[in-house]
Amino acid sequence: MNIFIFTARIIKHPKLLRTKTKTLTSTIICVPNSKKSVPFYLVRVNGSTKVANEIFDIYRKGDFVMVEGLIHIKSQRIKINSKYIKYLKSIDIKVNKIHPASLII
Repeated sequence: MNIFIFTARIIKHPKLLRTKTKTLTSTIICVPNSKKSVPFYLVRVNGSTKVANEIFDIYRKGDFVMVEGLIHIKSQRIKINSKYIKYLKSIDIKVNKIHPASLII
């Protein structure tokens, strides 16, 4: 497991899904990048139970947050035609803790 702690900005409003036993939240955030080609990465963030309720109730689009979670890189193989195969990678994070990252002046 890879524990990942970072600062990010929420891009989309959190979406809440409730079942009989669990509460799940999913949203997309952007993480700054130091490479010249891409200024930031878009990352899907998922939370469950208590963290899911906290994300949905407190945080909105445009908020800066400190996130602690487990990172997972998904790879998809897409076959466009018989000779050309494309690989897409996406970053998925399961949130353990989330904190506001506000500046106090």
